[in-house]
Amino acid sequence: MAHSIGERFFDFFGLAPEMRDEIYDSILAVEPDIYLGKGPGLHTRVKHAMTVRLSLVCRQFRQECSERAQLKTRLVLKDVEDWVFQHALELPAATSFIRNLDFFLVNTALDIEHSSPDDACGSLGEYDFHYRWIADVVAKQQRVRSITVQIYVRYAEPGEENLDAFLDHGAALTTLENLTHLVVYRFTGDDHDTFDLDQPKKLVLTWSLGDGEMKRVEGSKAVDVIAENESDSAAQG
Repeated sequence: MAHSIGERFFDFFGLAPEMRDEIYDSILAVEPDIYLGKGPGLHTRVKHAMTVRLSLVCRQFRQECSERAQLKTRLVLKDVEDWVFQHALELPAATSFIRNLDFFLVNTALDIEHSSPDDACGSLGEYDFHYRWIADVVAKQQRVRSITVQIYVRYAEPGEENLDAFLDHGAALTTLENLTHLVVYRFTGDDHDTFDLDQPKKLVLTWSLGDGEMKRVEGSKAVDVIAENESDSAAQG
């Protein structure tokens, strides 16, 4: 027996607003990342963004999904090579509304214990460099609500002096306004590609807004508190 159009129609907007929000979040979570390219020394991409095809469903869908996207969309900036902060980092104007920022930083200097903040090639100078360009990016965003930072280092074993020095100096990154999580990983393998974040690593330090204290991670625990095992091995460019 043939079904009428009315029998096949599903009243999506008849669902409770909370349920619709969950559906929008699920849709945004699987939307393909938008790669903004490289340069200088960075991969930049947008996650969980409102795409054109979603905006074409209907006016109410576009409005409600857009409101959820403003809460969920993340701007991800990741080190991919050595670079020098000489000019302000230019980002597309369309990214200025994004409230959530994720930074993946690689500290290439090996010896933090004997470095100086005035030494641009030293580890502490590198942390100062990271702080300055992150602050520059944040200043350009209109309504930042959360920042996460993951730092990857190449300290040799045992590295205790290096960790102590980071706790004394590198932890200045925790003063970034709206920072919610900061974690430090130490590469443990023999991979010589410094910027390959998929190589073996160990979580050694964590900081979160909840406790406001930099903590050592003992043993071989390796969890990602930002809920994403970052991998750009398939990234374009």
